[in-house]
Amino acid sequence: MESILKTGAQVYFDTFAGLIPAHVLSVKDSWTVSLKLTATRGAYKRGETITTNSLHAIPRTAVHVRSGQYRIGFYRTEIDE
Repeated sequence: MESILKTGAQVYFDTFAGLIPAHVLSVKDSWTVSLKLTATRGAYKRGETITTNSLHAIPRTAVHVRSGQYRIGFYRTEIDE
């Protein structure tokens, strides 16, 4: 299955606090993504809206666990029109 970063997708926000579940609100260009967090981790609170680099928003289907470590596979970004 191909992993796509697009509006409405379920993603993980990659932070020092770990991977935080989120939903994509918009993909403005190939580098800018707006997210709404769906869980609280460290300083990041549920419901908070964050605009970040698309490299920090990883589609959930692209994340795999191998030997107890998270591995991020390939994915593509679909920009809003």
